[in-house]
Amino acid sequence: MSDEQDRPSLHVDRPARPRPLPPETAASADAEERPRLGVMPPEVRVEATGQTASGSIVVINRGGGRLEGRVEVDQGWATPRPDAFQDNRQRIDIDIDLTALPLDEVSLATIRVTAGQDRQAIPLMVLRFGFSRVLDLFRKGNAAPAKEACRRLLQDDPADLSASLLMAAIYFDERNFPAALRMLCDLAEEPAPEQPPQVPDDVLDTIVSSLDAHPGALRNYEHGIPIFERMLDVASPQARPHIAAALRAAFVGYLQDHLQERRTSLRGEDDDAADYVILRDTPEQPEGMDGVRVDSSRTDNVPNEEIHRLSRYVSRAGAQFPDDPEWPALRTRLDQVLRERARAGQKRAVRAVVRTLMVVGIAYAAFVGLRAWRLSAARGAVQGASYAAAVQITSGVLQWSPGNHEARALRAEANAAWARSLFDGGAPGQASERMTAAITDFPDDPGLLEARRDLLQRWGDLLLQRGEVDAALVRFREVQALAPTDARVARRIQSLEGPGKLYRTLAGLERGSPIPQSGDAPSRPLERPPPAALRVLTAGGLPTFSERLQVLRADLDGDQRDEVSIAGTEGGRGGLRVLRPHVEEAGDGAVRLEFEEVLRHEAAADAWLDGMRLVRLEPGRPREAGVLVVGWRRPPGNGLLGHSVFVYQPREGKTLKAWLPPDTPGPVQILDSNHDGTLEIWLSKVFGEVAVPVPYRWRDGQVTDLTVDFSDYYLDELIPDLERRLLGTRDPRERASLEAAIAAARALARK
Repeated sequence: MSDEQDRPSLHVDRPARPRPLPPETAASADAEERPRLGVMPPEVRVEATGQTASGSIVVINRGGGRLEGRVEVDQGWATPRPDAFQDNRQRIDIDIDLTALPLDEVSLATIRVTAGQDRQAIPLMVLRFGFSRVLDLFRKGNAAPAKEACRRLLQDDPADLSASLLMAAIYFDERNFPAALRMLCDLAEEPAPEQPPQVPDDVLDTIVSSLDAHPGALRNYEHGIPIFERMLDVASPQARPHIAAALRAAFVGYLQDHLQERRTSLRGEDDDAADYVILRDTPEQPEGMDGVRVDSSRTDNVPNEEIHRLSRYVSRAGAQFPDDPEWPALRTRLDQVLRERARAGQKRAVRAVVRTLMVVGIAYAAFVGLRAWRLSAARGAVQGASYAAAVQITSGVLQWSPGNHEARALRAEANAAWARSLFDGGAPGQASERMTAAITDFPDDPGLLEARRDLLQRWGDLLLQRGEVDAALVRFREVQALAPTDARVARRIQSLEGPGKLYRTLAGLERGSPIPQSGDAPSRPLERPPPAALRVLTAGGLPTFSERLQVLRADLDGDQRDEVSIAGTEGGRGGLRVLRPHVEEAGDGAVRLEFEEVLRHEAAADAWLDGMRLVRLEPGRPREAGVLVVGWRRPPGNGLLGHSVFVYQPREGKTLKAWLPPDTPGPVQILDSNHDGTLEIWLSKVFGEVAVPVPYRWRDGQVTDLTVDFSDYYLDELIPDLERRLLGTRDPRERASLEAAIAAARALARK
């Protein structure tokens, strides 16, 4: 049957067309230039789907003058827009509310146009067609109109499941396999509707029969599993066996192929993995899971799509075909693959194992089996040193089964092993946190308590080697709390009380004024050290200065132990001592703190300490070099005397190197004056009261004169400034100093 034969009849009584006026009458009307109404087309036909549609007419003036009038429709589901016109040519749209019309029937209305004495009635015929209309065309073999009508349905509602499957069946009838498969694949990726419609059996049978006739058609799309599942949801009881057989065959083929021993994709370099088990919804839920939101299609953040599909399909196949003997063996094989990944150290894969237990409602029997799988994966994670994954998995089990002793013991074991690994990796603080977490699970376990005690003991020894005596004392006191009768620990704590007091005193004396730079205000005098502090330093075997004293602690040789730099004034004479602390075992658990002198410097006579500071020359670099600068003043009120400058480099035995001359007059500045990212050291040549800066750089254990790089500074800035000062003074001594400074600056510029 043709498309025209199948189209519904639209017979309507039309008004008779007006007969043309006699020639003489028409001529007289034209002479009067009266407007005359004309409307095109003579009838309006609309075929549409969805909720709204529209048609249109055009009103024209067939006479003279200006045409004005109105447009009305005699049915409320059609509205003219606009409903009036004042032009000789005007388009009028007819908006149609399809929701008010029946499906697959022709609805009639009349469009009435009035302009003065002229009136015209235009028939409006609307066909709102739906799925049944398209299905009827498909069953009658009218492929072209059926496809066009189905395309309109999908344009209005792309998620129309019935129309999508019908379009796929139409494509299969046309032998257009690429289009049909593309339609089915797109359909499988869409979320399932909450209330799926029931699709006619002949549509589903066309699709399944076409796929049966071409078994390799969907091989590259996971053997059609999602497609058959979606079709099973919308099939009638009579059609379900045929589709279920196709679904089972797809499950078996895909899983057997992807779980073969020869396949290696599941053991690749990719650490990412998806949820190990996602079970389909069942009416029952395990105890403690009331109110859990069910979302069995959760696939967010799943980079490794293959393992995700395998885990889902194993579980879904077992739920769909519970009595089929294929699934236990496949499930065991998948479990084996995941445990192999865990032992191989693929931490993110293990961490993702069965994560969706918290969002999927499952039957109690499946819950118990799933819990066993989680614990199996956790054991594999511990064996593979994936401790974080093991802790996360066991914590998930305990969230739903708080009384599970096996999970708690496994979590404690993972935390303890994790603590040992962190400590060996140089993170003792994090190691202590992990060990505390292990003991939280089993507070009275003697093995865990012994492991914590051993970890704290090793941590205290490490801090002691670094010279952090107070921090070491805290750790040893924690050990004593775990073993109060241990005499060796008590002896160690007792022997550290004195050094601990010494280190606290050193920390309290790390103060002093900064060394003044050019243009800075004079520094305030250093505070006299408290007598109690002097007594502690003396008792600890350290040199002291009773008139002025400053102490700095810093790791100068890169061994993670602070050297102690002590500068001061005693009897009007200044000096500097740099000492390296050593902690030695004294027997029976006691320790002894000793200091090795690595640098001694005596300042000139009548040198009073002005301040001491450390400056890193290469910030951010490992084991960077630096400068230790000690400033000296003449007796109070007599002004700046000079500086002692030392460069230190943490490398192979050369820690501190005195820079000659040891006492440099004038200011010392350390700054990046040319903005090249490296600090320069500016010393001074002093002529009377006039200082000429000279730049140096420390690099690779050598002092380099940078004068040649700063010739423009001498020629363009310093020398003109000194010459202006020379012209402005009459003091002979100052003139002599300025002339000597200018000569020295010119000599430096010519280097």
